Amino acid sequence: MVDLILVRTVNNPIPGVKKNSDSGSYAGCRIPPFGILNIANFVRMKGYSVKLVDLSKKCYASLTSDGIADHILSHNPRIIGISYMTCQSMSAMSLGDALMRKSNVPVVHGGVHSSVLPEEALKHGHVVVQGDGEQCMLEMVASKEIDLTNKIVQGKTLSSEEMDSIPFPKKDDYDETAFDPSLTPHFPIITSRGCPYRCVFCKDGYGLRSSKVRYHSVDYIVEYFDYLYRTYGIRDFGIMDDIFVSSVARMEEMVVKLEKRNLKLKLQCNVHANIIKPDLLKIMQRIGIQWTF
Repeated sequence: MVDLILVRTVNNPIPGVKKNSDSGSYAGCRIPPFGILNIANFVRMKGYSVKLVDLSKKCYASLTSDGIADHILSHNPRIIGISYMTCQSMSAMSLGDALMRKSNVPVVHGGVHSSVLPEEALKHGHVVVQGDGEQCMLEMVASKEIDLTNKIVQGKTLSSEEMDSIPFPKKDDYDETAFDPSLTPHFPIITSRGCPYRCVFCKDGYGLRSSKVRYHSVDYIVEYFDYLYRTYGIRDFGIMDDIFVSSVARMEEMVVKLEKRNLKLKLQCNVHANIIKPDLLKIMQRIGIQWTF
């Protein structure tokens, strides 16, 4: 028996989309499934067993939703969690339907798409978790009886200290997934959650998350950079935060601590035009930011 199986589904098939693009079939090999990696490590810290099923792995390519459901259920899970973005929603909902046809194991939907459209997701599962999923999934795993009533649960927004308590992904964690660092020139990394803005075209414009930005500590991130540098020899990183440089003080502290370790990095990141000032540009150059979007 496995306490929890966490699934990342594959991208919806889109005619004409290049395989190695962000929406292509190779996308799951270019970006780690950070959501389920964090949940897995958070739940494992409490002594529960977790298995990751990343459907971007080649071994799942020829399987139908029914075949994947059979594979998942063969591990006798107590709970199954499916995390997905909109570009993966068709695969996720088809798998949810197959799992519900074949068993009574609770199926929990999470991730950006189901958080924005929870009523849609509930048609293909038992529970939808909106927002941060670590604490909710731990409470479900720790519970002796799980309420299968269709419901939408608001995830507990983790503080910076709680985020730091989750071990950052190590090589063994990445090896559980389809992620292949050789396929991307910029190793993806996340250093914070949340965004101070509410742009209407973004998930935060739907009120999905608190506007409060929560940062991993600088010590946590510098240690993570150092680990990836020593383990993979990586110097180029793609920062996937909504806005990486929203705190000048944090950038200044990070520069000093990276320089103490003699870590010379090349970074690309998201920015917002409102925050770009001359003093910030100097720090961005010093920390190694070479490209922004």
